[in-house]
Amino acid sequence: MIRINLLKGLAPRQRARKPLPVKLIAGVAAGLCVAVALVGSGMWVVKAVRSRPAPKHEVVKAVAVTPSSLVNSRVVEDVVKDIAVERERSGQDGYLDLPYEQFSLSEKINFEGLFAREACGLLIRAVPEDVGLRSLEITDYRTIYAVGLSSSRDQVNRLFSSLKEERVTLLQPPLSLIKPNQSGGYRFAFTCTASWGLKVADPCVDLSLSTLPLKDMLSRTIDKFVAVAKTSNLTFAGAPRQVNAAKVGTYRRFEYKFSGTSTFANFAAFLKALCDAHVTCAVKTLSMNARSKGQVGFDAVVVFTTKD
Repeated sequence: MIRINLLKGLAPRQRARKPLPVKLIAGVAAGLCVAVALVGSGMWVVKAVRSRPAPKHEVVKAVAVTPSSLVNSRVVEDVVKDIAVERERSGQDGYLDLPYEQFSLSEKINFEGLFAREACGLLIRAVPEDVGLRSLEITDYRTIYAVGLSSSRDQVNRLFSSLKEERVTLLQPPLSLIKPNQSGGYRFAFTCTASWGLKVADPCVDLSLSTLPLKDMLSRTIDKFVAVAKTSNLTFAGAPRQVNAAKVGTYRRFEYKFSGTSTFANFAAFLKALCDAHVTCAVKTLSMNARSKGQVGFDAVVVFTTKD
């Protein structure tokens, strides 16, 4: 068994607190069982914002014996006020702890832009050094799924315990499991859903969306994305390819597919470098598979948002 330590020397970041549940994407179980069976020799070792309980969110209901023409409008006003108070309360610890579906468009764009970076940071913190990951999938700003090997069941139990201390919901078997490996040690898989909300205190967050490029600047933005990847020692297999485009209000969202090779550590650093270079984009899906000599192959769908 080849163990490839991609994150050796990276310091774990300080953990946040408390869990917040999020819904599971249907159909993960079948893919999980197949992927666990395919665990092979190549793997990398990684060391992944602590969960917090869902804030109480009460909708003020208007009660009247005789319905008034103003009742419905008052209910709407009360709900709007309630959500505003919740946003202010949630943001006091640096996170806007609302479900993704309740985010405004601006909040969604910022949350999506941070998601892959937050997920990689979570793995760096949670996975013990002696545990090797064979594959990793991050999908739709919600689900983190990984398959790996370890020589010790205790190490895998430590991994699962660490995940339970993060701002994620670790899903129950068969979506997360530990089994003896035929050649020795243990194989495992875990699936968790993110519940960390929007980190409003992050320097990359721009709720005004003032840094978004105009639609005519899309090609320059992609060129800058590729340049940052090059300086981060990522190698792309061919040119980026557009796979989808949509208009949302006064904004346009373009999806591009990128494939290539890197190390996990370099890819995580690349996500931070994009923020530092003011390249506004979001990794919608990411699939990584371990190769030899510390390398991983990756396939990613990246969303670029522009103004009209």
